[in-house]
Amino acid sequence: MASRRVLITGASKGIGRAVAERVAAGGNVPIGLARTRPEYFPGDFYEVDLTDRTATAAVLERIVASGPIEAVVNNVGFA
Repeated sequence: MASRRVLITGASKGIGRAVAERVAAGGNVPIGLARTRPEYFPGDFYEVDLTDRTATAAVLERIVASGPIEAVVNNVGFA
């Protein structure tokens, strides 16, 4: 079975990072989004401030251009 691409917001630390590690351990490809790039990430990572709609749209276009996303884990929140 082909690996799945899983988009994870807030993926640089905490719960998002743990989800990314678990996704990678399962043989799938985590695609992380967060404001701060971690030293290491087990998949593809895009540094973006998700409160910036223009920057977010540009990053999502790049991600989708490289292949389909099969799942999303929306782990980020802001007020």
